Amino acid sequence: MYTDDELLYQIHSHADQTCDSLENFMNLSDDPQFQLALNEHLKGQRMIYEQTDRMLSYKNIQGKTISPFHRTINRLNAGLRTMQDRSTSHLAELTMEQINTGLCRLLRLIKHYQGGNENLTRMANAQLRLEEESPVSGNFCKIPFFIQLCQQLLTVLFTYGNNHQFSVRQAHLTLAAPQSKNPTRIDQKTLMTILHLSGLP
Repeated sequence: MYTDDELLYQIHSHADQTCDSLENFMNLSDDPQFQLALNEHLKGQRMIYEQTDRMLSYKNIQGKTISPFHRTINRLNAGLRTMQDRSTSHLAELTMEQINTGLCRLLRLIKHYQGGNENLTRMANAQLRLEEESPVSGNFCKIPFFIQLCQQLLTVLFTYGNNHQFSVRQAHLTLAAPQSKNPTRIDQKTLMTILHLSGLP
């Protein structure tokens, strides 16, 4: 479970990591429209980073930021992953992988926060909306986007809580239920990754 300071620290860390990833992909792209979409997402995360940085400084807490060495490693890795294909669609796929991972992380933060600070809760939810409403999704990416799946899964988390046994089969049945507006089917590996990142027991 996260306290106020721990949640603030994690929001700050997530914003820093997201900014680093978006900047790398933006530098690799030659598509002005895609760069504009990334920049829109980047501006929101930078605002959250700067705000949380001030809040941490006020509390005399050292925020966790990516070191220059690891920023270089991240940039090299992004270059290697796109060496053979730097098309907008491929860069968008990689960007969505980062966003999906970030979404799972944020869902886990919100689920495990035990404090009552409304400002922090609003900030975490604002960061979540940035991921959900990224201009990259749907406009540039051809692969299935599972933010809706994660939202459905979060609903299931709160429905089952910690008092029920939650299995992979139950998740499949719930997410692909006929009554669902947007039934989603995914492979077991992806589902297990989401369950793990969401902090299910």
